[in-house]
Amino acid sequence: MNVINIIAIIGIIISGTVTSIIIFKFLKDNNFCMSRPRRRNRTNRISPEMFHALARIIEERNRQICEIELKSRSDNISKNKFIVVVNPDNKIVLGSENV
Repeated sequence: MNVINIIAIIGIIISGTVTSIIIFKFLKDNNFCMSRPRRRNRTNRISPEMFHALARIIEERNRQICEIELKSRSDNISKNKFIVVVNPDNKIVLGSENV
């Protein structure tokens, strides 16, 4: 074999190896490789600014829920037709008179 043929064969082997390594890295980085899933170093922590924003949203929601509950309670009280009147002699009488 000629020296040029040997150099050409070695070059083809090296370029084929480098090409296969590049393709493997590309597939691995883009999550196309199913044999080895990529590990992510991700934390589930939120920033302090996001925590304060979330706290304000929750406080506002709780305030609105309290207002709705108070309104429904006052509606239920206003729908009550009977009034309990305590007489000076401690007798309880049911009636519909406004006091």
